[in-house]
Parts: sequence; structure tokens; C-alpha cells
Amino acid sequence: MNEVGIYRVSGSASDVSRLKKSFETNSYEAEQLLKEVDIHSVTGILKLYLRELPEALFTDELYPKFFEAFNSSTNGGASSKIKKLNECFATLPSFNKDIINYLIAHLIRVNQHEQNNKMSLHNLATVFGPTLLRPGSSGPSGSGGRGHSRDPLAAGTVDVMAQAGILYFFLQNYALGEIANRGSNPPNLTPTHSAPAASSPGSLTSASELK
Repeated sequence: MNEVGIYRVSGSASDVSRLKKSFETNSYEAEQLLKEVDIHSVTGILKLYLRELPEALFTDELYPKFFEAFNSSTNGGASSKIKKLNECFATLPSFNKDIINYLIAHLIRVNQHEQNNKMSLHNLATVFGPTLLRPGSSGPSGSGGRGHSRDPLAAGTVDVMAQAGILYFFLQNYALGEIANRGSNPPNLTPTHSAPAASSPGSLTSASELK
């Protein structure tokens, strides 16, 4: 947890490749190998696994809705955006919500060591946003599946910014103890003493406000 740049720094490509092969063929060997490689290779195999899922955890179907909610007009204020994002989350499959909640709880624990590992909520959101949220392969990038005539590079940049922003919203929500029920709230995934919530929000709200 105290390793500088944990999840941001890439591990050894050869070690990550060995870990992937072991997990696919021999779980016991993979468990032993985890004890031998450095921490960045361990975190790298988790990122690789999530990145290579056939569908991102926030789902292809709901990605455009998350994107639209995040980029919605500011006329309704921040409360309207928050409401829309939480409504989108509530419609995710329960299994996906359980995994996302577990990952968010873990990332919050990583953030508790920010003084040592230098991983702010923004840094974590930037690393994991494009992995957990991404447009489906069948739809064009940018504007949540719209904008066929847009510059692909510009559209991709907009996507990455939104992906990080959306995940940051949920990380900040969890950090403040506002994870809410959202239709699925496994007992062991709610904020606990190991992930300080509303009782000590100061260390978790140094990032800028959600725009």
C-alpha cells in the first residue's frame, strides 16, 4: 500500500506475462509467483485482467448513459448530475455493482496511504477510469456513442476525461460515506474503520470539486 506510484507505475512486462499464463493454467503456480514478483507486476496483472474483460464492468449498454449524465448541462446544478449518475449505477447488474463496490473500497484503502504512495483519488480515477468504463466496440467513441463525424483523437480524449471523471465521482462518494444502497450493498463492502468515511473526510477531499 505504501509503494510510490502503486497502480500507476507499470510492472515488468515479462512478469505480467508469466502471471497471466499461470493464472490461466495453474492457479497454485500463480499464487507462488505472486510472492516472487514486485508489487507493480502484481497490480499490473489486475489492471490487465480488467482491461481484457470482454465488456467493461460499467457495461457497454450503460456507458453512453453514464457519459451523458456526466456531461449533462449544468442548468440542473451539481445535484442533478449526482442524481443522474447514481440512477445509472442503480441500473447496473447486481454482480457488476458488487465487484465495482469491492474495487472502490480497495482503491479508497490505497488512497489512505497517499502521503506515502502519492496516489490521490484523481490519480486512481485516471488509472482505472478507462479500464472500468469504455465504449463498446460496436459504437463510435465520444459523446457516449454519438458524434460519427468527430475527430477520433478528440473523441478519445473526451472519453478518457469523462471515464476518469465518472470514476472519481464514485470514489469521492464512497470516501465521504455516501455510497448509498443503489440496489446492492453487500455488508462487507460498505465503508468501515479501515476506509475512513464521513468521520474523517479531510484526507479524501483534497481533489477539486466534481464539475
